[in-house]
Amino acid sequence: MRVSYKLSKGDVLEAKGKHAGLWIKVLPIFGIILLAGSLVSLVHDPKQFPSFVGAIVIGLFLTFFLRLQVWLAFRQDNRLQDQFEASISDSGIDVSSPKGASKYNWSAFVRYVETENLFLVYQAPHVFNAFPKRVFTPEDVVAFRSLLDQKLGPASIAYRKRTSPLTWVFLIVVVLTAILLVLAIRNIR
Repeated sequence: MRVSYKLSKGDVLEAKGKHAGLWIKVLPIFGIILLAGSLVSLVHDPKQFPSFVGAIVIGLFLTFFLRLQVWLAFRQDNRLQDQFEASISDSGIDVSSPKGASKYNWSAFVRYVETENLFLVYQAPHVFNAFPKRVFTPEDVVAFRSLLDQKLGPASIAYRKRTSPLTWVFLIVVVLTAILLVLAIRNIR
């Protein structure tokens, strides 16, 4: 099957969000908590404005980190805006754009992940090709998923079942920080 596509900012945002995992979903929550705590503290003691500016800026940054990252990626790397052509077959995937072409055998890929709107096909833990589902016919979506399952299924299933230790450490730090922030806000009153 052959597909032609252009990645949108929404595609890149969804791909990066899925790739980054749970911590990228928790980061905005932590940012909102930090922002809210800083604003509540500022309302209770407006004289401390300079002290809370840093916390407000960090809270805004954490809240909008992923969107800012995607916006900068699109602004700095015009290759993301190119028209891509992909030929998918039983022997592999050939991807081309105006700036180059790559031919991948299935052995070049280690796993795949499916989101609501994308297929992410990984070459390495942090390197992937994104294929928007909107460019496939409904029959081709089923065929591509079947081919991915056939070629990369066992590795993808094993990866999905694993939660990295780094994710657990991050979640514990976020929960402890949120608890400490709530206690600090309560003590201000």
